[in-house]
Amino acid sequence: METIAVYWEERIKTYGFSVVRGLSLVRLQFSDEHSGRVGRGLCNLEESRTPVLLAVGHLDGDRMGLDLLVETGGLDQLADGLREILSSAGEVPAGISSQVGMITFQGPHYGDRYGIADAAFGALADRGISIMTAGCSGSSVYIVVHESCLEEAHEILNQTFASQSS
Repeated sequence: METIAVYWEERIKTYGFSVVRGLSLVRLQFSDEHSGRVGRGLCNLEESRTPVLLAVGHLDGDRMGLDLLVETGGLDQLADGLREILSSAGEVPAGISSQVGMITFQGPHYGDRYGIADAAFGALADRGISIMTAGCSGSSVYIVVHESCLEEAHEILNQTFASQSS
């Protein structure tokens, strides 16, 4: 007989939320065969153009999707660099959305329990907030929404999670 323990609280705790404004979301799509070239190109972009958040996933067929969240001030330089990378691979950028914001949070035992992303994403969806992109690590959650929804999304998450001082 094996015994397992699962950390669980009725209302998930967080150490608080950080809200970042003034961001742009660059969404790219490219074929699998060009993923190496795109990756190398991203590594070669100047440090001042480093994304705030990077999320990648496999789309239909042989297509990859890459979301880069960047400060809006460096968007033009980044977009030029990305166009160059993609044009050399025979690809075209999929789109840029300005005026987005990000909410980040972490909490105790996030690596030891399941359901954290589900609670956050579900609470926002229930209130009609569209998530543009998101990322999760073992201890942190990153959620990107249109800047016009940022304050409401922050309030919804504050209502969903219990604050705990670090």
